[in-house]
Amino acid sequence: MENTTRENAVSEELEDIQEMVDVVKEDAEVTVAYVKGFERDQMFLEEGKRQERENTLREKNRADAEKHRAEEERQRADAAVEEIEKLRRQLEELQKQ
Repeated sequence: MENTTRENAVSEELEDIQEMVDVVKEDAEVTVAYVKGFERDQMFLEEGKRQERENTLREKNRADAEKHRAEEERQRADAAVEEIEKLRRQLEELQKQ
């Protein structure tokens, strides 16, 4: 049906459908409505893409902040382990005396 013309509409049903298609194609209001609908759909698509980019950036920033906090916690834990080892060595030295 997509490429049907009067010449290759081989049945009465196809001829009727082709006639409707021709009428619609010639109707300027239908063309305007189609273009407006297409533009509206494109606008919604672009808005969706924009929102998705914003969401992705927001999630990336959140993940980066969480990674930074985790790194700070790891550094604090490492410092605590070093302090414990230092105190253990001092205790061993004191026990030797």
